[in-house]
Amino acid sequence: MENFDIAHYTGHKAIDELYKAFRIYIVPIEMALLEHNIQSQSMDFKEKSDINTLVRTLSIININIDDIDHINSFHIASKLTSLRKKEIECCINTAIFFQAMMEADINNLISITNLKLPKNPSFYQKWHTFLTKNKAPKHILDSFKIYFDEIYKGIRNPSIHPKDRRGLSNPELFRFPKVHENIRHGWDVFAFSISIEHNTIIDYNDNWKIMCQEIHNIPQNIIKDEFPNLEKLSGNMYKKHLDFFNNKEHNKS
Repeated sequence: MENFDIAHYTGHKAIDELYKAFRIYIVPIEMALLEHNIQSQSMDFKEKSDINTLVRTLSIININIDDIDHINSFHIASKLTSLRKKEIECCINTAIFFQAMMEADINNLISITNLKLPKNPSFYQKWHTFLTKNKAPKHILDSFKIYFDEIYKGIRNPSIHPKDRRGLSNPELFRFPKVHENIRHGWDVFAFSISIEHNTIIDYNDNWKIMCQEIHNIPQNIIKDEFPNLEKLSGNMYKKHLDFFNNKEHNKS
């Protein structure tokens, strides 16, 4: 189909995946599990079990570990571990789809501007040449460097060309707040290219706001500290559970 725009599709698909990662934190835990097809049952021996009620109402962004007893801490910890894996998957998908958009965009720009490049140019060389030739401002050059380091090299490359099957070399990059921050840098670079192609002035903040809030229901700006590290939170939940029993045994002795 001649009119199919691969950059349009992959760009929006990337933000769709970012939205899925965002929802892991903001919807009730039970809903987050359902949306990612995670089957999770909690069986305990409390006289009056309340874990099901808790996960129907509690979202990750509102968790206060001090308000959760040692038994529910154990159950929630296992659910957080499952959701952390889904967060990683959404971050990988975001990076791969966004990179596809960036590849399609720069290759299109090269074809319509006859940009002079070295033989067999790398992705970095293509974009850096385009940006410098078109006198991109410093904040765009800085944004491209951040995108290249954090998304292209940090997530996309180790996901597309993994050295082995298990483990993440830098798991902190595979978190919603970090990907949100770094994809914004990539989006500004993309917006600059649109401004050059169409000879127009871009309001970068407004452009990002439209993409996030008006199209994909993600906040334009987030407070990163509001999104807990799921691995650490899960670990602390397990620790609370084990500490209760360790203290109980210690008191007996």
